[in-house]
Amino acid sequence: MTPNVDFDGLTPRQYLKGKSWDERRRLGMDALIKFKVLAP
Repeated sequence: MTPNVDFDGLTPRQYLKGKSWDERRRLGMDALIKFKVLAP
């Protein structure tokens, strides 16, 4: 995976390691909205 500036230079997987399920869900929902899978 490629490091990402949105995740402080970490890969998404590294960034989410140890995060709460609420944070993981929020990030996933944001991604689905960003790529227009879900409407805002």
